[in-house]
Amino acid sequence: MATLSVTTAKPDIVSVSELLEAVASGEYRIPKFQRPYIWTPDDMLQLFDSVLKGYPIGSLLIWQTEREGITSLDNIGPTKITDEGPRFKCYVVDGHQRLATLFGVLTLEEGYPRERQDQWRWSISYDLKEEAFVHMKPSQIAEIHHLPLRSILRTSDFARRTRSIAASSELSERQISQLLDRADFVQRAIREYRVPMTIMKSGSLDDAVTIFARVNQRGREMTADQMISALTYREDETGAFDLAAHIDELLAKLRRYGHADLPRKVILQVVLALGGMDFTRPSYEKVVEKSSSRQMRFAVRRAGFATRDAARFLRDNVGLRTSRLLPYSGIFVLLAIFFGKLRSAEGAVNDLQTRALVRWFWATSFNGWFAGATTTDLRLAADAMESFATLEDESGLDVMAGGLVRRIPSTFDRRSARVRASLLMQLLACKPLDPITGEEIDGASVFSSEGSSNIPYFFSKADRPYVSSPANRVILPQGYSRSAWAQFLKTPENISGSVMRSHLISKSAYEALLKEDSVEFIRIREVSLAKAEAKFLAAINVKFDGNSEQPVEEFDAE
Repeated sequence: MATLSVTTAKPDIVSVSELLEAVASGEYRIPKFQRPYIWTPDDMLQLFDSVLKGYPIGSLLIWQTEREGITSLDNIGPTKITDEGPRFKCYVVDGHQRLATLFGVLTLEEGYPRERQDQWRWSISYDLKEEAFVHMKPSQIAEIHHLPLRSILRTSDFARRTRSIAASSELSERQISQLLDRADFVQRAIREYRVPMTIMKSGSLDDAVTIFARVNQRGREMTADQMISALTYREDETGAFDLAAHIDELLAKLRRYGHADLPRKVILQVVLALGGMDFTRPSYEKVVEKSSSRQMRFAVRRAGFATRDAARFLRDNVGLRTSRLLPYSGIFVLLAIFFGKLRSAEGAVNDLQTRALVRWFWATSFNGWFAGATTTDLRLAADAMESFATLEDESGLDVMAGGLVRRIPSTFDRRSARVRASLLMQLLACKPLDPITGEEIDGASVFSSEGSSNIPYFFSKADRPYVSSPANRVILPQGYSRSAWAQFLKTPENISGSVMRSHLISKSAYEALLKEDSVEFIRIREVSLAKAEAKFLAAINVKFDGNSEQPVEEFDAE
């Protein structure tokens, strides 16, 4: 029976002195991909203040592996570390800044220069009189009451410092006793401070990435492609291949189309798909194999063209000018697969394909096909896209587009794909106008702005459940109040009709608005919204199921 490779991720706690001893021996390394040291001098002081007070400083995320070919930094902080070390290496995936601060300050060699900020920032002392950590800048004169932190872990150095205090003729016995007590407290607090770590032990990169992704959901800022690059960065005869950097470049090039905010995972999936790998359940082991390097380089080049073609199509043919309204990220992935195949066949999208793809976009955005798709469904969908690109076979697209459109959820939430599809439809079909100026609102600007995570209510204090209805939300630019109904009563008479129609406010809904009858207004507008969606979809031959149940909540956005 084959032995399964078991991956474990277990918490551990070590003292600062034990941790830094292991770092100095070469056991802990910083992957070369990691960002450089960027902490400010104040950040460094705050870290040591937290350590002294026993406050938590966060857990280090470590990957322990025998994997070879992972290049690492020669220095941690200002201190060079040995090339030697145990066969099992521990790579710091999260916590570089904290570890570099502890190691660089506490192991700093005597006489280290402090002329520039990038030098003196490592020279930190504890002022035993003022009871505060201070940087020893060039102009700073070291006094007897300044305890250099570099002496904390060096027993002989620390003893020499305390003997100097004890022998001082400038201090009273009471002052000497007080400073010595404080020095002992600082030494014990720092040496014995317990640093939490999560250690992943595995020979499998797939498991390591999966484990990290689950840790990442709790607030860490690193994605699968960044972790792959961090743990496998290497330079060979063809140069360095940095997957994360390439994804950065691809996203930057999508900015002109409004799609620079796409999740990095989407671009990684496109790269894998165009590299002939499984984009639905990728094998990261295969991605980082040396033999796959050339294949991945080629896939990245193809992905650059395919993602730009997909973004351009969404902007020019669908009208989607911001990825923040993209209902499902899978839509972008499959479009990129289509355009990748089309380019490899040296073809160009024709009118038939354009119409079919536009219908497919809207049908799958409204019918929730992606929400229920399995990995097998997605692989078959990718095959269907490639077949459509070369053979113009629409059958695969028809399968995805064939489901009936569901009614909009009863609760507004921008995470809902169905809600985003409705908002996009309103921008394109209704062209909302500013209620004061009558000018068309720039929808892409409204939704791409990080400052507008949500749009205003008509009535922010309406009764429940009406207050949560999508019909109680209105597309307006920044600057309007949270409750916008009063603004519509100020609309100039000469533009009132066109403004109200652009926001799906019928005559009866406007009468309810005048009476401040929020419940009646929202009820009427819900009907108008459903009719507008049905009319829009009917024009592209997509069926709307007006009798379907209205879901309470629908957080199916990817």
